[in-house]
Amino acid sequence: MISRVERLLICSAVLYVLVLGWAMVNISYDLWGAFVLLPVLVLATLAILRRVFPHEYPGLYRIAVIGLVAKFGVVFVRYFIAFQSYSGFSDSGDYDLNAKVIAGNIRSGVRSPLELIPRGTGTQFIEHFLASNYVVIGASRLAGFFVFAWLAYWGTVMFMRAAMIAVPGLDHRRYAYLMFLLPSVLYWPASIGKEALIYFGIGIASIGVAHILAGRWSLFALLCLVGGLVFAGMVRPHFAAMWVGGLVVALIAGLFKRRSERGSVGRFGTVVFILVALVALGALGAATLKFLDQRSNTVNTAGPVTSQIIKLFAAANTRTDQGGSSFRTISINGPLDWPFAIVRTLTRPLLNEARSFAELIPAAEMTILILLAFVNWRRLFNLFPMMRRSSYVVFAVVVTLVFGLAFSSIGNLGLLTRQRSLVMPLFVLPFAFPTWVSHRKARPAADAGSVGSLRAARSVGTMVSR
Repeated sequence: MISRVERLLICSAVLYVLVLGWAMVNISYDLWGAFVLLPVLVLATLAILRRVFPHEYPGLYRIAVIGLVAKFGVVFVRYFIAFQSYSGFSDSGDYDLNAKVIAGNIRSGVRSPLELIPRGTGTQFIEHFLASNYVVIGASRLAGFFVFAWLAYWGTVMFMRAAMIAVPGLDHRRYAYLMFLLPSVLYWPASIGKEALIYFGIGIASIGVAHILAGRWSLFALLCLVGGLVFAGMVRPHFAAMWVGGLVVALIAGLFKRRSERGSVGRFGTVVFILVALVALGALGAATLKFLDQRSNTVNTAGPVTSQIIKLFAAANTRTDQGGSSFRTISINGPLDWPFAIVRTLTRPLLNEARSFAELIPAAEMTILILLAFVNWRRLFNLFPMMRRSSYVVFAVVVTLVFGLAFSSIGNLGLLTRQRSLVMPLFVLPFAFPTWVSHRKARPAADAGSVGSLRAARSVGTMVSR
């Protein structure tokens, strides 16, 4: 006898073949090509997720699957907006047109097969990466959207795994819901564009960061770190620079921990790695200045590095302070202006600042997060104790603060929310911290136990999980 599940699978397969056959006759490959690729992506993802989130972490697999369905559902929304609402006049449309030309030249033999390897930086890298996919899967625009969204989804999985590795006491289920279902993370890295590739790259790099800061030094960790940073840096070098800068600060903070918390490499190995990371940070800083200078053709950036950065940020402010989503940025005249600039960059827009339906969604998201912060203040109050326990938390705080300061010159809400979606996994990390409990409440529980439990309570500080 055939079970109900088997009947359902057979009916689904027959329906899929019928729909695909109809689509092949009635619509263009730009659309129906995605329906050939989509089952492959879904089945491969489900198989891998079983290994990434084993039974030891109950509920995470189910949340990840829900996140996958939501991510692929948002792809259709992004595609409709890009090619129906905007009639193809978007970055995704430009990337698609140029990639199809490159892919066609490679298939016809006009270009060398070596050009399947993505090259260049920024827009050129995105176009070559998309062209490489088109050579393999065919020049289907919607399929390209799914590939980029799929990579961004794995970036979310990597962020999730990094926190599970390096943050003790993390509420895994709470963090998973935030990571997989946060609207900005679902929406922005879900189309052909730079956000998806950057998000995938920094997600891989975060796995390497987590292993290193947790004392799990290995070739795998270094490959993830370097490979992820190179991939993200090919699109936007300043994001790779922020990740390296956060890692350097976290490693320096880790030098003051006990040897057992620093891992097997010890203090000398950590110092050597910090020096190497500083060299990499310098190289990324120079690449970032060159990249921003190329986008600021009217700005003279001669002079000291600090003067160059100020001029380039001013140029960025001039370019982005335009259009219906523009707003007045915060003037930064010194370090005293930094805290307010960081807070507003990370929390804009609020509901009272939304002027259209497109702005209402990120405003509602941020307002809900602020309300959650008030409700879960005991978790956020645990930030400094958690920074003492986990160097990865130090890394997350540094990257978030640097982003808030560096992007305070962006005067366009649409651009700001797109860029901020890339650091949201680090921004919402404190929402899943263990709950803070005062010493007065923690001491009686410790006194009721053994002397060992009292010492453990003191070593942990003032943190217990609900």
